[in-house]
Amino acid sequence: MKKTFLLASLMSLGLGAMAQSAEADSKDIMGSLQDIGFGKAIERLDASLKQYPDNYELQQDKVLVNYYNRNFSNVISLGKPLLERSDAQDMVFQLVGSAYSSIVQYKDAIKVLSKGINKFPNSALLYAELGSAYLGDLDQKEAIKVFEKGIQVDPNISGNYYELAKLYATNNNPLWSVLYGEMFVDLESLTPRTKEIKILLFNQYKALFASSTVIGKYISSGKPFEKAVATTLEKYTNILSDGVTTESLIALRGQFIVDWFQSDNYKTYPFRLFDRERQLLKQGNFEAYNQWLFSSSNEAAYNNWASLHQDDLNAFNTFHRSVIFKPLKGEYYSH
Repeated sequence: MKKTFLLASLMSLGLGAMAQSAEADSKDIMGSLQDIGFGKAIERLDASLKQYPDNYELQQDKVLVNYYNRNFSNVISLGKPLLERSDAQDMVFQLVGSAYSSIVQYKDAIKVLSKGINKFPNSALLYAELGSAYLGDLDQKEAIKVFEKGIQVDPNISGNYYELAKLYATNNNPLWSVLYGEMFVDLESLTPRTKEIKILLFNQYKALFASSTVIGKYISSGKPFEKAVATTLEKYTNILSDGVTTESLIALRGQFIVDWFQSDNYKTYPFRLFDRERQLLKQGNFEAYNQWLFSSSNEAAYNNWASLHQDDLNAFNTFHRSVIFKPLKGEYYSH
């Protein structure tokens, strides 16, 4: 009996050491990927896999390196067996699904990603990828449902806001386009997509206030949160009488935040974006934030403002870098 117990203990220690060694290989190879390149990384992963052929992390690393190298056929062939493993992670479903989408096999992508969501129902990254697959398959309605679900399960994944801001812009829903567009920009501030959505954001504010009937539809037939936001905005539309500009939007948005928090709306409909705007207003960073937010719509005007308000811009940048925008789960409103 003692010998059996000792053997089992030694085997357990051996397996644990092997797992640690494989993990160390994984960290070393992936950590030096930028320096060694894709080809060398694959060689080193293959060498490590000869020692640890069943190690999941090493196999997933190989799928990931092939994805970075845009070898989508390899991603699929290497990744599909991993999908069936009990220790499969949501990343491998995302990689295989994205690979199928990249070679325009959207229905296969949808199958893989839907399977992944069944296993990982709270993975907003999988919802973002699945929504993109539905867009590729020309099913906008289903894509919108999926992206919205992604925001519900995890409101801190920027990709879902990015896609919805664009979709709502093309589907005559400017209110949600500006809300989701601003949330995206606050979550993802320094990518090429940021500039794209900043431009869209300004244009969608113009669409929202193009006529009284646009904002009126949210007041007359919107869901409760939409009605509350639209009704509050509508009070201050006279500020835009000379047109929608960065300066007029700063004035309107400032009045909106003051009104929102003077009413019971902030208690009835807690919304992290409005909390952040209130914080910026209290700190004196609201103008600089809005100048930055709408900067891409008129870069020359923004650069001129920035040259005259460097201290204000520095104060906002310090805040923006140090205070991370983090939407809260549960602050989702149907629409």
